Amino acid sequence: MSFGKPHSAVFLAAGYGARISKLTQDPKSLLRICDQTLLERHFSFLKENNIQEVRIVTGYKSELIQAYLKKLESNFDITHIFCKQYRERGNAYSLYLGIRDVEDQNVLIFDTDLVYEKSILSNFIADNHENSVLGGACAIDDLEATKILVDQNNLVRQFVDKRAILKQELKYYRFSGEAMGILKFSSVSLSKLKKTCEQFFEEDNNLKCNWEPLLNLYLKEYPMNIHFNSSRLWVEIDTPEDFEKAKQLFSDCKR
Repeated sequence: MSFGKPHSAVFLAAGYGARISKLTQDPKSLLRICDQTLLERHFSFLKENNIQEVRIVTGYKSELIQAYLKKLESNFDITHIFCKQYRERGNAYSLYLGIRDVEDQNVLIFDTDLVYEKSILSNFIADNHENSVLGGACAIDDLEATKILVDQNNLVRQFVDKRAILKQELKYYRFSGEAMGILKFSSVSLSKLKKTCEQFFEEDNNLKCNWEPLLNLYLKEYPMNIHFNSSRLWVEIDTPEDFEKAKQLFSDCKR
């Protein structure tokens, strides 16, 4: 089914970022690459793709993010959503907060601690599949990566996060790269995802989960597409080492 143009973007920016706390005590989304914060970089790419409506889920030091985004309000319609229990709840819950009140819109969903070249996003948007995950290259044995498994029709059937892929899983599915941290859903698919969230959070233990197990539940009924981009110009910033890598990759500020 055709996706059409995205109407809005949802950013997940509530987390504390414990692994990078030695480098900064501010939210990771305010780290600077080429004299731009990660947030400003995301928003500049949204502007290039004519997306003006933004919902951002914050928690840790949310006041800093809100203050920073004031300078971007002239170009965007920004809704701030506060997750009070950001230390106890994973980004699956942030995702739910971000989409819960969205109606009749095609959306992009972002992990905010991601830096990438702008063509990666524009190519993902141009791919008109209605619900998709953006995938990139990684080693099959990378225990830190969220690995994507697809079926014989190249439809996503499972995400494997921070563990090895089991031999049993590879009997049924094929490894197809790493989930970069950007998703897109049509308005119809988003309604299905919201219902999956409601089902998922009926179990209190799921409140602390990240989005991978939530989407694995969604995939049981609704397989997703993968948009694979072979570019190596992207980094998910979890550690100081990741930040150093990002600064080196994007030393050319035109990327």
